[in-house]
Amino acid sequence: ASKFGDVLENNDYRVSVLKNADELITEVKNDYPELAILDYNSKTMDCLEIAHILKGSSKTKRIPLLMLVDVERPSQTEEGIKAGCDDFLSYNAEDQELLTRIKTFIKINTYRLLLDEKEKFEEILNEISDGVIVLQPDWTIEKYNKNTIHLINLPSNAIGSDFIEHCRENFSITKNLYDYIDAADKELTF
Repeated sequence: ASKFGDVLENNDYRVSVLKNADELITEVKNDYPELAILDYNSKTMDCLEIAHILKGSSKTKRIPLLMLVDVERPSQTEEGIKAGCDDFLSYNAEDQELLTRIKTFIKINTYRLLLDEKEKFEEILNEISDGVIVLQPDWTIEKYNKNTIHLINLPSNAIGSDFIEHCRENFSITKNLYDYIDAADKELTF
């Protein structure tokens, strides 16, 4: 396992080698690494328990877990899957395989973080009491919260529809909205 740490450091990755479970869990929760590599055969940590803890926490569940296993013992991989590990690497793996997996995991982590942010945005959007509409540059409706439906009489299947047309059909408007389509100031009160 230390061989892999050297390979990663030699390829400009920041590596933290931690010796006990408490230290590892604290470090992961505070630093939120792009990847955690667990050694199944560690003599100082129960990596399956650590995987359960990390995947069971809302703060760390999206961190990809790569477990080093002995390919001659398939039960290690099976136990790792049950614990929530994302992938497995043999102790005998070539350096290039490790580097390829790390690059893939960093991409996966980026996508997971984006998904987290999207979920948070959706949750906030639906919990606020104001009506919120997200529009495309062409004024078509991309997204809206549930309160918008009631506040401006928006149909529940309005995604993709023309917001300006909806306003024209349902309200007496005090400004010509078409004058604002190409305006530099995209905030409008009417």
